[in-house]
Amino acid sequence: MKKNDYDIIFMDLHMPEMDGFQATEKIHVLPKYQINPTPIIAVTASAFEEDKIKAISMGMDDFITKPVVLKNLEELIAKQSQLQN
Repeated sequence: MKKNDYDIIFMDLHMPEMDGFQATEKIHVLPKYQINPTPIIAVTASAFEEDKIKAISMGMDDFITKPVVLKNLEELIAKQSQLQN
């Protein structure tokens, strides 16, 4: 995010060195993000409602579960594109 521009970020919630919640917090404080917020989408195999609520409350813009279904991904991208315009 610091070096490149992205239209959307797909954030895995469970990563080895830093989880998706910590990474999202770090992105949110970047001056670049403050000027032009990039949608951050939580990606996880955990489909519990409380996981979705936590992801949204921690600053992610949407939520998609693994395995990712192409139709759901397309709908999510279209939704985020509309919100950005």
